Amino acid sequence: MVINATTTNQSCCNNNGGTITVNVIGGNGIPPYQYSIDCGLTWQSGNVFTNVAPFTDNIVEAIDDYGHESNAIHTTILRAFPLTMTYVETDCNNSPLCNNGSVVLTGNGGTPPYQYSYLNGMLWQSSRVFNNIRPNRFLFNIKDSNGCQTTPVSIQIYCH
Repeated sequence: MVINATTTNQSCCNNNGGTITVNVIGGNGIPPYQYSIDCGLTWQSGNVFTNVAPFTDNIVEAIDDYGHESNAIHTTILRAFPLTMTYVETDCNNSPLCNNGSVVLTGNGGTPPYQYSYLNGMLWQSSRVFNNIRPNRFLFNIKDSNGCQTTPVSIQIYCH
């Protein structure tokens, strides 16, 4: 029997999240098949393995109804890059309403495109620039296309 394996890498840094899908693509195997990602130590009837940890050498195999084993394939789930945030904050100047503060967020890592929030994730926007902010303390964070979020950062806007 001949198999192939496709992987989906980890989507967020704080979870295992990877998947391995094994398919029998040739040979004379007789279904039903069993599948393993630990060099045949354990077997399962489903061909999809979920929550696979990153940076583990997974030795993928299949076995048919008569005990004939397939070729072995080595696969590795890659770790997602951590999503981080930096910012530049500008306090309000002494304008009549003192509502001209701004914050510019920059996301790094994760999986772009990013969304940005200054209400601790209650409202999201595609622009990384927040203008016309009144003096107050706000929780800013960034979310990537996989839904992974940065730890909220508290930023105080002052009026000078």
